[in-house]
Formats: sequence, C-alpha cells, structure tokens
Amino acid sequence: MSRYYVISPNVENDGNIQDYLEQMFQTHTIMMGWSPQEHKGKMFDEMQIGDYVICARGANKNKQIFFAGMVSSENSHDWPYTRKLTGFVDLGKEKIEFGNNNAFGSSARIPAIYELKKDNEADYEICKYIKLKVDAMISKENLYAIIDVLKTKKNIILQGAPGTGKTYSTIEIALNICGVNTLSLSREDMIKIYNDLNQKGQIAFSTFHQTMDYDDFIEGLKPQLENGQVTYDIEDGIFKKICQDASIKGDSNFDECYDKLLAEIQNTDFYPIKSSGGAIFHVAVNSKQNLTLYTGKEKKMNGVLTKENIRLEYFGHGPKYWVGYNKGVVNKLYADFGLKSPVLCKDKNYVLIIDEINRGNISKIFGELITLIESDKREGKTNCISAKLSYSKMDFSVPDNLYIIGTMNTTDRSVGNIDYAIRRRFAFCTLESLWEVAENSYSDDAQKDEAKKLYLAVQNYIKQSAVDMDYEDLMVGHSYFMYKEEESLEQRWKFEILPLLNEYYKDGICCKSPLEDIRKKSDGKEEKSLYMQKFIEKYNTDY
Repeated sequence: MSRYYVISPNVENDGNIQDYLEQMFQTHTIMMGWSPQEHKGKMFDEMQIGDYVICARGANKNKQIFFAGMVSSENSHDWPYTRKLTGFVDLGKEKIEFGNNNAFGSSARIPAIYELKKDNEADYEICKYIKLKVDAMISKENLYAIIDVLKTKKNIILQGAPGTGKTYSTIEIALNICGVNTLSLSREDMIKIYNDLNQKGQIAFSTFHQTMDYDDFIEGLKPQLENGQVTYDIEDGIFKKICQDASIKGDSNFDECYDKLLAEIQNTDFYPIKSSGGAIFHVAVNSKQNLTLYTGKEKKMNGVLTKENIRLEYFGHGPKYWVGYNKGVVNKLYADFGLKSPVLCKDKNYVLIIDEINRGNISKIFGELITLIESDKREGKTNCISAKLSYSKMDFSVPDNLYIIGTMNTTDRSVGNIDYAIRRRFAFCTLESLWEVAENSYSDDAQKDEAKKLYLAVQNYIKQSAVDMDYEDLMVGHSYFMYKEEESLEQRWKFEILPLLNEYYKDGICCKSPLEDIRKKSDGKEEKSLYMQKFIEKYNTDY
C-alpha cells in the first residue's frame, strides 16, 4: 500500500527555498538536506517507489503547498539527497486546506518530513485528493510518451485487452497532434473540439472490417444513375480524401462559394461554363452535389466533375484529367461567386483514426500504398515515393503532416495476425489495465473496496489460467470496473465481465472456466446471484 509524505523544500534548513524549489520544479524531483543516518533523512531514504509526496512548508493553518508526485527512483545518496517523481503536479494554485485535525494539529513547529495517516479522516481526504491529481498526471505522461512516438513514427497502433481505453485515448492523442493542449480540458470539452475538427475534415475516423477493401479506403469505381443512364465514376475513399486535405495545408471560402454555385445551377437544366481553353460546356447538379458534365452542341453527358477534384484544382493539386473543365469551374467561382485565394497553414496536422485495424485485411485495403505511409517515404522527405493510383491514374504520395492511429484488440482470435511487413510500418503501444484509473472514479469507499476485490480476483484468475498469452494482453480493462451511477458492479459482472471471461475460456485463451467448481447444473436464481462473491472468494488471495 502506498504511503503519503509531506516534505519541506527547506533543503539547507536556512529558510532559503527558492533556488531548490526551482530545481525541483525543473527536474521533477524532491530533495532533502538531512542524511540517511539522521532520523529525518532515514525516513526520506526509506520511502518506497510508488509512495506519494507533497512538497509544502509551514504550520497547518497557513501551510504553503508547492507540488506533489509519486516517488519513481531510489535515493541518490549524494547531497542534496534526491528522489525522482512521476505524475508531477504543480499545486501552487490549488486550494488544499490543512487544519487542526490533520497531523500535528495546531502546532507551529512542523517536521521537515512526516507521514500523513490514512486512518486520520482529515489526512485521508488530502491523501485521496493528492492521489487523484497525481494518478491523472501519470496517465497524461503515459499518453504524452505515446504522442512523442507518433510524432516520430507517424503511424502507431494502440493495442490492449478490451476496456483498456484504446478508442477513448485516440481522441486526446489526435487533439494534441492537431495542436490542442488538452492538459486542462475536461472530457466534454475534448469531445466538443474533436467533433468540430472531425466536421472540418482535420480528423477522420474509420473502422476496418473483413469486407473492406482498396475501393472503399483509397478509391473505386461506383455506379451512378443520371437521367436513366448508368455511369461509373471514381469515388475517393477516406484515406485519399484526408491525404489530399493534408497536402493542401490551407483554409479558404471554397465550400461557401461552391454552395452558391450549386444554388444557381439548380434553377437551370444545363448551366453553361467556359473551360480554361475557352470552350463552352454545361453542367447540372447530381444527387451527390457533384456536377454532371455535358459537352458538345448536343450536350452529351460525359461524366462527373466532383467537388473534391474541383477543390483540388483550386489548391493546385488537381487530377491530370479534365483539367480544363475543373479550372473552368474554379474560374467561375473566382469571377462570379467571390472565391478568394487560399490561405496556407504550414503547421496544420491531420489525423486518421482506424479502429479495429486488425479486423481488416490491411495489405488488401492499403494495396500499393502501404510503403508510402512510412515516415521517410512521405512528401518532402529525401526518400519520398509516389505511386500511380489504380483507377484515376493520378500520382499519389502521403503528406508528412498526416498521422495514423490504429487500435487493436490483443485478445481477438477471430481475425488474422498483422504480418511483419505491416508491423514494420507501425509502432505498437500497449495500453494496460490499471486499477488506479478505476479506483479514482469512486467516491464511496465501500463500493471501491468491492470493485477492487473483483478486480484482483479477475487478475488472479487470468494469471492462473492463461495458456499462451501474456497477462498484460488479457487482463480485463479498468473501464469494466469503473463506477457507473446507472449500473451496479453486479450487473457489469453478470453481463460484461463474466461473458468476456467465458469467451476467453471458449477461445482457448484460458484453460479453465471462470465458474469452475462454482457453478452447478442445479443452480437456481438465488445460487446464480452469488457467483460473483464465490468467484471473489476463490481467486482473491491478494486482498
């Protein structure tokens, strides 16, 4: 069990704390001037990795609190004696009140180091608050480490067992890549910003499945019915679209002007536009808000000018076919609808999130473009590679400001493994089940205690029965054990946790049933209601 210490920043015991405080803030450490041979220094030396530290000075009535963190290293044994901290939290602006009921009460003389006692209610409340703050920061630090990997590698896969927060984490990672500082944002604020960037096309989301292929993800021929005639048009997939958006790196009023053009065209059967070469062609609006192209005196239907290709032409990245027609539409927007020149945004990043990436045939979906996603093969890099797309025949490369985040369930044996060629192009970041995350969702100690007993029982069951997979890849995620006002722990055990453990057993991941020696064929409703408690009694040996 972790212990909680309050330590003064008065390292030299002379009242001059500023220089040492600055060092501690910069290096995320806690320092002590007393040697391990003295009582105060011995307490500092005996702190364990995983203990919590509050840096503060003064009597309880006017205590000045500076920071907190979790001990993450042994004592340096060099003066000043130093311990590294993880989850370092600046508490200078926090309102943490110590009073007469805390350790040392109203005394004016407070030791340089002392321990908060969790059996003291006032101390316990401070311990809970510090733990919540520090644990949240540790989660942030783990997330920032993943973000640093993504910035370098460009492509990552978050892997882990169900409920470890893979999809949940993609939102915060994506926002940070897009330049949003999430450190002080609530989850509600993050969701709001994420949805806004998703609407603007800066973040895209896709879920892979077994029937998905190149035509869905990159580009494919799709049938269109116009005026009783079937035509086949090239339709861009989500990957091609976001790559093109990222390549543009600019903002404009294009969408607004294009909508004005559509409104005017819809009042006519054939709307005349002059091509860049001076020839007149006609267009009409189709069901997908693209422009059906009619050419010649007979106004023969010749295909479709898509909004996306017109927009790409506007930004100077248009396809090599129908250049004159696309440029003609762009010129019309400039001349009659107030189109302005694009404003370039040099540092604008884009993110593609691929949920359940291992459920699709990745080689089939990416096709020849799988090599292009490597960080050194991107646009502008020394080893930049482009490929000619299968249908449009346009030269295509992956922009350097596009980041790909995949998620993968490590327990899913119903799909194939990711091969080495794919694996080499992604960094794999494992999200583990963490009781501390679930623990901090509870305000009621009795409910938290029951949830921890179940968590430890599930942990021991998996450790004892796992066949050929690591515990970290199997342990049921913390989200299954978190407090939910609308759903009891018993309900989650019955309808979520137990079915998942049974699935592990049926898939051969675990060698014995979770209810082995617990369930009997003759069990009625009353006996079944006791399964969770019996499971806890059988497997909970750590509590």
